[in-house]
Amino acid sequence: MITKVGDEIFKLNCTPVYNGTNEIRYIVHIAKNETESYKRERKLLHTNSLLKAIRNFNQFIFVEKEPNRILDEACQILYQTQNYIFVGLLTAKDTPFEKDVYYYSKYNIELKNFENNQIEIYLHFKEKAGEQIKIYAKLPQFERKVEIHEEIYENEKFIIILIPIFYKKLNFGHLVVSSTQFQVDEEEIAFLQEFADDLALALYSIFSEQEKEKLEETVRERERFYYTLLSNLPGFVYRCRNDRYWTMEYLSDNFYKITGYRPEEVIGNKVLSFNDLIHKDHQERLWVKWQILLRKRQVFEDEYPIVTKSGEIRWVYEQGCGVYDENGNVVALEGYITDITPRKKLEEQIIESERKYRALFEESADGIFLMSADTFIDCNLSALKMFRCERKDIIGKPPYEFSPPFQPDGQPSKKKAIELINRAYKGETIRFEWLHKTLDGVEFECEVSLNKISYGKKSYILAIVRDISEQKKSYYEILKFAKTLDSIGEAVSITDLSNKFIYVNKAFENLYGYTSEEILGKNFLVIRAQESLNPEIEKSMFEALSKNQVWRGELWNKDKNGRKFKVHLTANIILDDNGKPIGYVGVAIDLTEKIKMQKALEESEERYRTLVSSMLVSSIYDIVYTLDTQHRHNWIFGKWAQNYGLTEETILGKTAIEILGEEDGKIHIEMQERCLKGESIVYEWSRTLGKDTFYFQTHISPIRNSKGEIIGIAGIGRDITKLKKLELELVKFYQIVEQTPTGVFILEPDGLITFVNRSLEKILDVNRNEVVNHKISEIHSKIFPENYFKELINKVEKEGAESIELNIKTKKSNEIWVKIHFSPIFNDNGQLVNLVGLLNDITKEKEYIAELQRAKEKAEELSALKTYLLINFSHEFRTPLNGILGWSQVLKEERNEPEIQEIANYIFQSGTKLLETVNYIIDYSRIETGFLKIQASVFDIVDTVREITNSIKEQFKDKNLLVKFDSEPDSIIVETDEYMVRAIVHAIVHNAFKFTRQGEINIILQKKIDENNLEQVEIVVSDTGIGIPEDQIDLIWTDFYQISQGLSREFEGQGLGLSIAKKFIEKLNGKIFVKSELGKGSTFTILIPANHFNSINATDN
Repeated sequence: MITKVGDEIFKLNCTPVYNGTNEIRYIVHIAKNETESYKRERKLLHTNSLLKAIRNFNQFIFVEKEPNRILDEACQILYQTQNYIFVGLLTAKDTPFEKDVYYYSKYNIELKNFENNQIEIYLHFKEKAGEQIKIYAKLPQFERKVEIHEEIYENEKFIIILIPIFYKKLNFGHLVVSSTQFQVDEEEIAFLQEFADDLALALYSIFSEQEKEKLEETVRERERFYYTLLSNLPGFVYRCRNDRYWTMEYLSDNFYKITGYRPEEVIGNKVLSFNDLIHKDHQERLWVKWQILLRKRQVFEDEYPIVTKSGEIRWVYEQGCGVYDENGNVVALEGYITDITPRKKLEEQIIESERKYRALFEESADGIFLMSADTFIDCNLSALKMFRCERKDIIGKPPYEFSPPFQPDGQPSKKKAIELINRAYKGETIRFEWLHKTLDGVEFECEVSLNKISYGKKSYILAIVRDISEQKKSYYEILKFAKTLDSIGEAVSITDLSNKFIYVNKAFENLYGYTSEEILGKNFLVIRAQESLNPEIEKSMFEALSKNQVWRGELWNKDKNGRKFKVHLTANIILDDNGKPIGYVGVAIDLTEKIKMQKALEESEERYRTLVSSMLVSSIYDIVYTLDTQHRHNWIFGKWAQNYGLTEETILGKTAIEILGEEDGKIHIEMQERCLKGESIVYEWSRTLGKDTFYFQTHISPIRNSKGEIIGIAGIGRDITKLKKLELELVKFYQIVEQTPTGVFILEPDGLITFVNRSLEKILDVNRNEVVNHKISEIHSKIFPENYFKELINKVEKEGAESIELNIKTKKSNEIWVKIHFSPIFNDNGQLVNLVGLLNDITKEKEYIAELQRAKEKAEELSALKTYLLINFSHEFRTPLNGILGWSQVLKEERNEPEIQEIANYIFQSGTKLLETVNYIIDYSRIETGFLKIQASVFDIVDTVREITNSIKEQFKDKNLLVKFDSEPDSIIVETDEYMVRAIVHAIVHNAFKFTRQGEINIILQKKIDENNLEQVEIVVSDTGIGIPEDQIDLIWTDFYQISQGLSREFEGQGLGLSIAKKFIEKLNGKIFVKSELGKGSTFTILIPANHFNSINATDN
């Protein structure tokens, strides 16, 4: 069906998808956007009609010299070829014409209803009810310009176009047209202006004979223009007579591109007629249809096949109309034809794909299961019938639950089934016999095949189960029957229902050269020669046997050595006592010496040929049938009817109305009546069962005997419900893409934009008509030049995707930032066919990032100011502190009173802590501001460490800690920054004393050689203090952090000692390591280069 959504036109198809119980699981909708095709066809037809009007008018004015007739004919031609409701010529004052107005109109209009005062006009159209429609338009004064006016009357818009008729300085009047059926565009105005110019030129030539030669040259130039325009159309334009041959009078050059014939070969039926190109099955149908529409003066259109010069069948779409004389007789047909073969092939591919799935799964007589791991997840209807259950009884269960505990060979069913399934998952194709049981416990033998299939990244098992229990029972019955055939002189063979040999007599062994041991169990095709390996032979044979009929025919066979010979084969079906088929028997007579011919009845041959032809088509359909001339079904093939509760008994001998009812059957009877008149017809129909509606397509053709008489109808039916529903699903997907807030667009590999959604229109302030069918380099040439876009294509094709951020201007010149993610779309051959772009407006995100950057820079500026303040502040503190410490020391030495000694000692300790804090702050500030410089000097590091240790030991003498100091060797001379070394050692040793309540502190120094063969000093400080939790070791280097800060904060300090020590060590190209256990103590290992300058050179190298 065709539907319209907004300004878009879609062709919709819907198809249902059934589960194993014939219930609809989901509906597939396919929607194809035909907007551009529809607009293109409408545009071409409209252009053709305009060209036709100008061409007809030009032909008329070449022979007509009477101006009044020219004006009248001009109005008539425009009115007959276009959809205008009014065409008029308003003559100017002082012109030698008989009337003030010449016109044609679809409404009842009289001169008294027309007001023209040369300034403004009023048109009064009188409708059937007598009511007048008044339309107003103002004439342009002394200006050669087109005027367009719109009037609304009862919600209907009327458009009036006024075009001045001028040539040089002569004003002949105005051309006036009015319509409700078209949108005014530049092309429409241009053609009307061209028509007015031709009219003005013709009138001028009549009054000025001297201009005649120029007029003819101008007309010839315009004819060349029309010829060029027609040559560039995708189809071809024609004009032909209304006869059985469709005798062509004119064909545009593109006729050759589509048919392979040059126009001059067909014009005038010189080599062949156009009717000869039309497929013979459609010639009569088109003739009848065209004549009906011509009599009604309606536009005709249809799709039909033609035969090209090369013999190729191509489908074309034709639309045209009749050309009538003044008496209403058809004098010619004019129209436009275009090639639609690619569209038809696409429809055939969809049908073929659907047929393959249906033939494999739904129509199989075998039970088909789909397994995930060892569990059934899907099955067809035959499987449910085989196991006598419903889907809920078997889905989700393993196969061994529908088996007896043990198989005939004694193996447990579960164990054996799992082993076979595992082998199948490894890629092995497995075929075996199995004992199953139905839901109600009835055991039956079957043949099972397991195949691994993949869907995406997942693997499944496709299991096909065939019930062979009846074959097993019948095998022994057949052997009893076969013993009576041993003495027969003809070659006799018996096959089971799967076409495998189960018996051959001695004459067969002699004829074919096989022993019974060699041939038994093999398929009967092993003796068939290549010349007779024809699927149609097998089909006709088994159709006859399935009807309990004898099949006879001649075939080419071959023996064991490959010798080919012809035989006459008689085949029949073997039935058990209950009339059930259990095998096939064949008798072959060697025709090498004498070939026997048998002639079938004439009408039987014709029916056979018709049915074979229909069966070729049935490979993509669901049902084939025949009707007699009374519309009654006399033969049917296919399972389509069974799916809807119909059987052969309910169909054979009955008409469509008797089967489907009066309402649903009426359309079939109407189409069959047309078919019995010789017409081949394809039509669609629907049927509602319960709450579900199903859609079908039927193709019917007449059956003729050797005399050409119609003796019946051959029909093919196909269920197209899935296709219909798939179209609706695609419409739903399109709506989702349209409603997503992300801008979506699709490009071809050359950069041509083929689709944009509404969000992209909104983000970029554009209309999709402004970008679709334009290259992206044309729209944003600075952002996407040709070279850059080619590089982008290559990158996406190799890497799979690409994201870019761009600063662009919208149509309204607003600057925005966008992020575009490109993804490729490949076809089945791995070729890039499209790029999908996802565009998001990230302007606000960019602005937020810029704001954060400005805030960061401001914070860094404030941090620098803070650091400079701290440096100055700390220096101001250190000077008075040194004075306080000095006087406290004097008090301790000069005064011996206990009270004075205690006060002096307290002042000294507090001042020392405060000075330590000030020193830390100064060091921290120097590091932060980059003022810290290396001041290398030569000194004994052992003495330095010992001195610092003793000083700190004295400070913590009240703890009575055991301190061990060891150095190997006793003296180690280094050249590095002594101040930094002192600060490092003081921080580490001071922490060891501070965080150790009892126990001991060990300090060890020794020389080391690093990987660059340079001397290092290793200082190891270990204690038995509180230790550090393992998850907080990395935090001790953080500024202002203390391990005790989250506990009771019993240890004083600023939390800068270790942080500054680590920064000093790194500044000296050294390293520091920590090992610690909570509650047991810590060990700090420091590595410092013995020569700072050598370490710098090694690092640079």
